Order: sequence, then C-alpha cells, then structure tokens
Amino acid sequence: MYYTDAESLISDDYKIQKRIEGKEFALCYDDYDVDALVAKDIASCGVSLVRRDNGHGIHLDFTGFHTLVLWTPPRKHSPFICLEPWNGLPAYTNESGVFEEKPLIIKLPAGDTYRVGYSVTLI
Repeated sequence: MYYTDAESLISDDYKIQKRIEGKEFALCYDDYDVDALVAKDIASCGVSLVRRDNGHGIHLDFTGFHTLVLWTPPRKHSPFICLEPWNGLPAYTNESGVFEEKPLIIKLPAGDTYRVGYSVTLI
C-alpha cells in the first residue's frame, strides 16, 4: 500500500506498512492525513466497506482494474470515503511527464477497444 503526497504524487518510497488482519483492513482517519492511499497491482477484484456496528455497507466489484485508490479529505474527519478503481497510477514524483511511459496504463493498437466497469452492491 502506498500513499500520495500533498501534491497527489506517488513514489516507491511512499510505502506504508498497513496492518491487514485476515481479510480486514481497518480504516483510520490518520491514514489520509496527507492525501490518498493507493493499492497497486492488487490480487483482489472486489472490496467490501462494512460498518462494524451494524454490518451494513457496500461491496465494490472492480474486475479489470489494476489499482484501487482510497481517499477522504485530509484532516477533516469527513463522513465518507471514496473507493476509486483505476487503471494506471497517480503521477510519480520522478516521472518523465510522457503519458505513454506512465506505469500500469493500458495501451491499445489503433482501432482496438478496452471495456471495463465496476458494480456496487448494498450489503
């Protein structure tokens, strides 16, 4: 898991050691004090966000995406979290600026198509 800095840039040095217990990833406002969390090259194609107090929540299926970005406004303790499936990554602190060189982007030959989607299910 990685984080982005205040300018929404990512670096291989921005890795966090977030503790995952079983299949659970506990959310904490402090994780978003700078910007967003980025899970790149994840093995899963879905995630559930469930309230511990009542078991209600959502399940997000994001089959076909390489990255999941989680964010909430930094240092505001907002009552929401955004779950964004991405193909690609935020800009790196040291990248060339050439779009075609960005990691994890999908390059298609002229005339080809690539279709992907996601679904949200209430729990």
